[in-house]
Amino acid sequence: MFSQNYIVKYQDFVSKDCDSATLIFNATEWIYKEYHTPSAAIVTINGAAVSADDFEFSEKLKTQKSPQYTLFSYHSLQANEYLKQLGGYVIQAPMNRLDWTISPDSTKTFGDYHCLMATADLCGVSVQVWFAPEIPVSCGPDRFWGLPGLIVSVKSDDGKIFLELLSLRKTENAPTKPQILKTFTKEQYWEMKKEGEAKLTREILSLNSESSKISVSIPPTTDHDKCLLE
Repeated sequence: MFSQNYIVKYQDFVSKDCDSATLIFNATEWIYKEYHTPSAAIVTINGAAVSADDFEFSEKLKTQKSPQYTLFSYHSLQANEYLKQLGGYVIQAPMNRLDWTISPDSTKTFGDYHCLMATADLCGVSVQVWFAPEIPVSCGPDRFWGLPGLIVSVKSDDGKIFLELLSLRKTENAPTKPQILKTFTKEQYWEMKKEGEAKLTREILSLNSESSKISVSIPPTTDHDKCLLE
């Protein structure tokens, strides 16, 4: 049955920017997409895009609307391949399954589906998911996959993740791998991110004058941040 293609719509109860999220899947591959409308203006300075909320721009600028954008993650069981979009970069890596613990006595119904609970540690944070064994695929939203059934709900103990299934139906669209001209390893991404932040800081500070001062504060990348991409 699930050699066919299906599409799931999820609701994100946490992100202010995420309008909707979809998962197109079959038995061997899937692609998850988030559709965002930024809550703050995106400002371009010397070719670099930054959020107005991150810097001391005028209130008028912060209320300007920014264009919508889409982020994706793609998994292929056959190729053991994982692609994840982060801003203008796409990371490529082998698939890495979380270490799930299934609680067979914990059950819950989502729509027409009888689900079981599973938990895992995600970079020091406990994550609880519900999955539907009657939908025998191992996929789910973003990096949450690897259970004997579609993941229909994800919630983290720190309150930063809360997704839940809204609908499921067949689709003629296959979960096609995005055509990317250049991909990067996780190590390359973090190095470029560090260099890009340093360059952006220098460029913004160069705009300072006696009459106008812009302060810059970019939070440092932590081991926890890096773990989230493993």
